[in-house]
Amino acid sequence: MNFILGFFAGGSVGYLLYISWLHKYCLGVYFIFDNMFWICTLTPGLLCGIITYIKEKELSMLLTTLIGPALIVVSTEKLLNEEGMIPVLSLSPYLEETVSNSLLQTEDGIQLVMDPHVAQNMITEIAKMIETNPEIAGQPVLLTSPSIRRHIRRLTERFIPQLQVVSHNELSIDANISSVGTVEVSYAS
Repeated sequence: MNFILGFFAGGSVGYLLYISWLHKYCLGVYFIFDNMFWICTLTPGLLCGIITYIKEKELSMLLTTLIGPALIVVSTEKLLNEEGMIPVLSLSPYLEETVSNSLLQTEDGIQLVMDPHVAQNMITEIAKMIETNPEIAGQPVLLTSPSIRRHIRRLTERFIPQLQVVSHNELSIDANISSVGTVEVSYAS
């Protein structure tokens, strides 16, 4: 399926190239279309199809990373409290760096390979912060950097399913954010 989508995407680019510029040139043999048409559509179509088939996971992650912020998936209005503020928790800079340094490029894309003890302590600390701060208990929001947002979401969704993990670029510029607390792990390594 991904090969077919890549083939049509590449073939479409080749077709646009053909009708805009290369239709003036002919290689001498006429069939339904001339040979230049087939060269312009099949070559990029096959290349894009093969690349899409081989790199499908990396491409989907790349598209998610590039297009997600543009769509602003998280509705800011949904996160507002009665005062019109968005109360958020944030990770300490040291913990953000620990998570960021735990990202590993693998054959299946970027994976989080974090020390299980640190991950468990982080989840426990987030849960404690939610319990001790009633202003975020109904709608807890964790604000992270864009590069680690999806990994933190995957890590916490099984244990704290109500937690909204958002990155800085998913919130609108005029959003009023109030920091409720910073999640720190005492022995993050």
